[in-house]
Amino acid sequence: MRAPPEATIPPPTATTGSSHAQHALRIDGVDVRIDGPADAPPIVLLHGWPDTLQLWDGTVAALSRHYRCIRFT
Repeated sequence: MRAPPEATIPPPTATTGSSHAQHALRIDGVDVRIDGPADAPPIVLLHGWPDTLQLWDGTVAALSRHYRCIRFT
């Protein structure tokens, strides 16, 4: 069994706040969104079927001030 390819997450691009960043990337066909300060503790937000990552938009708005929010499609 082969190991999955390693995903390299590029440095985040600054947006509205000096410490807040967000970016979107695609890893093996899966869309990933990352919001929040790069040095903040990560929190992974998973949705159930048939929802999408937009389910977490309101939650991310509040949490991304203190956490690095990671969402998947």
